[in-house]
This record gives sequence, C-alpha cells and structure tokens, in this order.
Amino acid sequence: MTRFDWLLVTAIFACGQGAARADGMTAACENPTTSTAGLRTTNCSLERGVSIVRLTGAEPLSPYATEFDKRSVVFATGADSKAVKSVAGIHEESNVLSKREGGLVIPPEFDQIARRSPAKSFKHGQWIVVSERIQYAAQGGAPGFVVDCATAIRGDKQRTVAVAECFPLEERQRYLRTLESVR
Repeated sequence: MTRFDWLLVTAIFACGQGAARADGMTAACENPTTSTAGLRTTNCSLERGVSIVRLTGAEPLSPYATEFDKRSVVFATGADSKAVKSVAGIHEESNVLSKREGGLVIPPEFDQIARRSPAKSFKHGQWIVVSERIQYAAQGGAPGFVVDCATAIRGDKQRTVAVAECFPLEERQRYLRTLESVR
C-alpha cells in the first residue's frame, strides 16, 4: 500500500464514510437523515445484514457533565425488516410492537435506574415509535431524573430503518424532528 493509499483510507475512515465488512458483505456508512445538526458519525458496523450507524453530539463543555448531557442517536438500515427489528430490539406479536432488553440503545447510568415503565407504542407520521420511560434514583428516595428511550421503525419493500435514542423528556420534539428528517 502506497503512502497515498494509506492517507486516503485514513481520511475516509476518519470522516465516518468508510465501509464495514462482515461475512464478505460491505455496508456503506451513510447517515440516513438530511439533518444531523451537531451530530457526527462515531461508529459504523454491519450486523446480520443491517447497517448500524452511531452518531454522537458534541462533548459538553462543563466539567460536571454526565452521560445524561451527551446525545447519542443510532440508525439501523437494512433490506430485511425482520433483521432490522431484531437488531433494534423490537419484538412483534399479533401486529403489536414491543421493546426487548438491549437493542440499539442502552439507557445511560444503567445501574442507577430506579423504575422502568412498560414500553408503549404510538405512530408519528410513517413511523411506529416504541418508547420506554426510565426513572433514576435520587438521594433520600425522592423521584430522580426521567428519560425516554425510544426506537422508531418504518419500512417499505426495499428498506427498513430504525432510529433509537434515549433523551430527557424536554427533548422529545428534537427526536421526532430527527425522525422527520430521515430520507
């Protein structure tokens, strides 16, 4: 490999536009949204024929920032809707979608969770969104910080897309705008 080839490969990887390989297959690491303001691609992988792209927001400047202050959005895209649902942690039974443990996102500070509400699904445009409310413990037994962890899915005959994010309740509209920006 020449020095030019090495620099080209390094530049492609650094920009998040590289290719992930698994079982001889190649998946393009393209972001399926038209608007990812403030987000950058941090990881791209291929799992069971599903392209998974992880994006994160800028690191908070405050030295007191926690995992709750960081934005992380995950996109899963593939031709096989069952594979995308499986990778996303979505379970379908009698045409009702529900969320399983795991999937594309794990709530921040997992060991500090005090209560989890059962996942509920709702429609937003062409998306079916499965959302779980997570409440964290606080000192003195008082109710703590609350986040929603949502995974939305939509598809057609060519492609199925899932978008997952855990976010504070006041950022729900930002998540829905992200869904609306998916091509």
